Amino acid sequence: MKAVNLAPPVQRWRLYRLSVIARLDDVPDVRLALRCAASDCGQYPVNERQLPLGLPPIKCMLSFDIRMQQMRAGQLLVALERALLSVPIVLLRLEVMGDHAEAARAGRVALVPSPAGGAG
Repeated sequence: MKAVNLAPPVQRWRLYRLSVIARLDDVPDVRLALRCAASDCGQYPVNERQLPLGLPPIKCMLSFDIRMQQMRAGQLLVALERALLSVPIVLLRLEVMGDHAEAARAGRVALVPSPAGGAG
């Protein structure tokens, strides 16, 4: 039986991935702006990643995951816009990775009974 989320769409919890590409020199400022904007919205990012881009690395992609309600995503983007005004960025992307229930089940492996493992 599949669980049904009866909450209005703006109140549903979703898993988002926020990614920013910036110049390598601006990475500390971008990281600080991302953390400040997330905390201003009452969100706590997880799975923070940093990926250098190019050879030699001249740009860097910072990304992290956030679980929040859909209506909070707009607030986060407004807070990010304010926080990143002084930092030149190349790309800002907010992806919906799935709803909260999908994110919780993603790491679990389905237990299937083994035909050879039965008692008897």
